[in-house]
Order: sequence, then C-alpha cells, then structure tokens
Amino acid sequence: MTSLGGLKAVDGLFGVDMGTQEASIVFTNTNGQVIATGTSKPIKFVDGLPFGHKEHNLVDWEIAFRQAFADFGKDLVAKGFKCREILGLLVAGQMHGLVIGYNDGTFESTARLWCDSRNETESKELSELFGIKVPIRMTCARWLAWTREYPNKAKNVALITTPAGYISYLMCGEHKMGIGELPGMFPVDSETGNVRMDLAGIFDNIAKPKGIKPILELLPKPVEIGNWAGEVTKDGAELLNIPEGTPIGGADGDQPAILESTYIIQPGYVGLSVGTSICANARAPKGKVFKGIHPGVDHFNAVDGDPINMCWVKNGTTALNFFVDMLAQALSAMLGRQVSRGEVFKHINPLVAEAAMDCAGIRCLPLAVVAQHS
Repeated sequence: MTSLGGLKAVDGLFGVDMGTQEASIVFTNTNGQVIATGTSKPIKFVDGLPFGHKEHNLVDWEIAFRQAFADFGKDLVAKGFKCREILGLLVAGQMHGLVIGYNDGTFESTARLWCDSRNETESKELSELFGIKVPIRMTCARWLAWTREYPNKAKNVALITTPAGYISYLMCGEHKMGIGELPGMFPVDSETGNVRMDLAGIFDNIAKPKGIKPILELLPKPVEIGNWAGEVTKDGAELLNIPEGTPIGGADGDQPAILESTYIIQPGYVGLSVGTSICANARAPKGKVFKGIHPGVDHFNAVDGDPINMCWVKNGTTALNFFVDMLAQALSAMLGRQVSRGEVFKHINPLVAEAAMDCAGIRCLPLAVVAQHS
C-alpha cells in the first residue's frame, strides 16, 4: 500500500450485487478486508402491473449501479483510501428471474423477478415431467410461460439470463454464468457442472411455438469457479467507471455466494440467510442428489457444483423494511434532512446483533409465505 495525494492507494477486488431492493458495491483488499462499500437508492418495481406481477426496468439497474458506485467513492475517500489497481470484478445478484435478449442485440425493457407469482402452471408441468421440483421462480418455468404468452416474439430471442447475468453481460459482453447461478435457471448436473441434457430434451419437446431456439442455445455457458468469464469492455468500463480490460468472474447467485463467504464449504453443513426472503441451504456431496419431489425443498448448486437442498420462505425483511421506512420518514421530519433506509439499518443492525437469542421472547415472522411450487 502506498500514498497517493494524501490517500492510501490499495489494490483489491470489486464485488457488485444486483439485489431485489437495491444495488450494492464492496471493495476488498487482497486479504479480504473490506475497504469501502456503496449502496444505491431503493429500486422500484414497475408500476401498474396486476397483483403478484413483479418486474424491474433494466435501465433502473444501470442507474442503481451508478448511484452505488458514487456512494462507494465517497466512502472510499472518507476512509482515506484510493484504488490503485482493480484486480477483478465479481458479480452476484437475486437468483432466477427472466431477462430476455433479442437477435438484434436489444433486450426486453423489463425483467420478471424471482418474486413474481406468474407461471404456476408451467412450474407444476415441468416438475412432473422432470421428476424434480421446478419452483415458480426458476427461469425455465418463466421462459416456458413467456413463450406461450408471446409466441411470435419468442422466435426472435437470442438469449435468456438472470439479473446478475445481465449485469455481467453488460460489463464484458460474454453470455456466461457461474455454476452457482445457472441452476436457478435450469437444473444442472452436480458432477459435470453442465445443464442436464436429458431434461433439456424434455423441455424442447414441449416448448412452443416452432422456431424458438433450443434451451441449450439460449442459456448462458457455465464458468467453473476460479476462472474468469471475460474482461470489462469499453461500454462496461463506462457503466461503473472502472478500467477497461479488468477481468470479470462468472455471475453467481446470492445464496451460493453466501455459502462460500460464510465458509459453508463442506457437505453436511447448513447456511441460513435472512434478506428479502429467508433461506436455509444444506450442502450435499456431488452426485448425492435429492430424489423425488418435496413441496418444501428446492434443489440448486454451490459455486463448485455441490448440490444444495434449500428450504425457502418468500418474505423475510419485507415487513421489517416497511417499519424501517416509517422510522426513516419520522427521523427525516425531526432532523430536517433526508434519512435513508440504509442509515437506519446502520444503527439498528448492531443493536440486533447484541439482542438476546430469543429476541426477548418474540416469536413472529409476519407475512410468511411458503408455497408448494414457489
């Protein structure tokens, strides 16, 4: 570490996250120590949709990342640091969802998110045909429903991806994805790290109309852990104001990323995360795949391909955010300035960490939803 203009220059890695509610950026040094972070303003859902339909405008993601990067820059300087060399960029995000790219290089302007309640029919249909649970939120179920809703447009689709996959594509122009994110789109073989060919054939047999590309041509190519997906292009560099040519890893899902970052790296261990939804992820050995269909268990993969059996509750911090936002509004009025949700959480989180394990006897999870095929 050296000093540049009074600021300490540091080499490190960028991590960017495309969340349901906001975009986040973290910069760490080569030892994994967090140097600075940045967060965007809340990302709003598309207005005017029917109940249960949840979409984001793609342009709002780009705006959110620019906001997060600006916030990061302020935090970096405030802590007395300056980036010297960016050694790599890693992308994570809300899993599943459906982002559609066309043959002419354009994208559908909105993305269907993991929390969208459509395509229950396709979820049940694929679960029965595959012999494994295909949740409503899995991309292949959403894509099958989309082809039936827009059969003519489906014939002009060149690729499908997830929110994290889209950001990665914007940054490097490569239609690739980490093995921890790809199973949120389509079932993956834990031993090969590739899409299950037998199930891809079944999917293509029922996907209509005629003329749409086979599912294997639409899905991103898997990137093994430890390998780069590509390098940041000129356009990607402009999005986050980072050097062109910076290596970028394959986009991975938030839940597989959490498992690795919390050292849940051995089969038999379980990781619990609480966010917009709540997940308990049990890691299994390669090849030891859950048999049959259980309504409360979903099946995905870790970043190295290990099977993950997930128990999932749709609503986690959704209700908490409602009360935090109310508190932020009250504080804004009292202090005469805008108080953000993030500021409130920065004060609340340490208090929560110090609270008793039983939360003083409170046992309540408001608005919990566990759907058979969600």
